Amino acid sequence: MFAFFLLFLIYSRQFHIVLFAVDTNVLPVARDICTQWRLHEGKSIVAAAYVMLERFLVIDIEQELTEWAQLSSNGNCIGHGAYHSMKQSDKLRLWQDHWPLITVFHVAFGVLLVVTQIGFLLLHLVFPDSLAERLLDQDEEQEQDITYLQQKQQENEERFQQQAEMLEKLTAELNKLKSKDA
Repeated sequence: MFAFFLLFLIYSRQFHIVLFAVDTNVLPVARDICTQWRLHEGKSIVAAAYVMLERFLVIDIEQELTEWAQLSSNGNCIGHGAYHSMKQSDKLRLWQDHWPLITVFHVAFGVLLVVTQIGFLLLHLVFPDSLAERLLDQDEEQEQDITYLQQKQQENEERFQQQAEMLEKLTAELNKLKSKDA
């Protein structure tokens, strides 16, 4: 159930990012580029870790850094520039402007991902003799049936083998009797 709740949170985050992009007319990739530039130019521990990990890349990003510098020269990537990352205040403004759409999304995905899992859990708690247990019982019965049929098949094959041997003996005796009469 935790996985479905986490999935709900991820979808909700992605929905807010897309809604923010539509609302501001700025693609999320432009915001990501500015975030990378701020990390590259920053003095924090996170920025230092980013630069260290960046050195392990197989590709050379010097050209991208030049493009980032050109993009940021207009002030677009600074703190509250046009390409700033979405903050809680932006989410609050989105909620105020688009609350019906956000509500429908959260209710729909909440029902689809989280409420169904809670319902299944409650159903299992209320009815301990659940469908899953009945399916397991049916599986066990089918396994027993398969074992029984395999035993019957083995018995029939043995009986068939005995009858085939008996038929050969009787055919041999019949041939002997015919040869004596002839």
